[in-house]
Amino acid sequence: MTFKNLLIVFTASIFCLPTYSQSELQIHIIENFITTSNDTIKNCKIGYRTLGNLNEDKSNVVFMPTWHLGTSEDNLEYLKNIVDTNGKYIVVIDALGNGVSSSPSNYSKFPEISIRDMVNSQYDLLTNHLKIENINLLIGVSMGGIQAYEWMVAYPEYMNQLIAINGTTKGSFYDKVLWNLIVTLIEDAGNDTIAMNYAMKRITDIMLLTGTSPSHISKTFESENFEEFMVKRYNQQGNPFNRLAQFKAILEHNIYKNRGIEPGDLAEWVKTKVLIIIAEQDHVVNPIYSKELAKILECELLELTGDCGHIAAFCDVEQVKQAVKKFLN
Repeated sequence: MTFKNLLIVFTASIFCLPTYSQSELQIHIIENFITTSNDTIKNCKIGYRTLGNLNEDKSNVVFMPTWHLGTSEDNLEYLKNIVDTNGKYIVVIDALGNGVSSSPSNYSKFPEISIRDMVNSQYDLLTNHLKIENINLLIGVSMGGIQAYEWMVAYPEYMNQLIAINGTTKGSFYDKVLWNLIVTLIEDAGNDTIAMNYAMKRITDIMLLTGTSPSHISKTFESENFEEFMVKRYNQQGNPFNRLAQFKAILEHNIYKNRGIEPGDLAEWVKTKVLIIIAEQDHVVNPIYSKELAKILECELLELTGDCGHIAAFCDVEQVKQAVKKFLN
């Protein structure tokens, strides 16, 4: 998959390399996964891919949770663009609700889930299935960055280093307006096929407008035939109920509420070395609370200043790569 195609996959999922035998999709089954709402997902499937070899003392683990509706396949492809994978054992896990792991599209009467549920299922896979007691680096993008923050408070001593890219500790008021609009459009459509088709087209429109910036949209697509371009985007909508499950989890996300702590307590609570990467023009995940966290932890903060908004980590991939390299060294 080329980097351009990877960018298309990412934008399609949130808005609407060599082949290794180890990177084939694998499935871990949790017999009875209990959610934070005390529901049970029976024979809960968790998809994952690995790359490289685990060293003797298991100190070379790099773990990545997936972005919204992203898969371990395309997340792994992006990870290889920003992290030197030589000598590393890479584990990328499909988040609950993405269509690979247990989701509304493959599980009857799928319950509501939380970001903590995603994290807990990943912890089960890493510790009980792969027998990994510690990870050297956790890195996540977008909803993966949101999961990274949840990991930071849920299992603070499990990782040595953490990189959160375009994530947030909780939704800002602006974020909640956007995320709630998407949730409401899908819930109001329900099982009405015509209404759902309309709702998903409007969500595609909304995410196109908020995903980057007016200047980026204009300079990128100005030469496109508008009608043909929009029809193509409308055909990349994905399963609406998978989207709903993950957006509802994002909407309720709040690491302080979930852990029962105040922002000021985090400096003492967090045990890992942290790098935070944000985009100044991010209109999907407001960067204000990541900036707040960087001050609290007195950790490294990289601000991407271009016009790519939420996909800045893809547009400015070389800048991200260099920041990650410096952080890890």
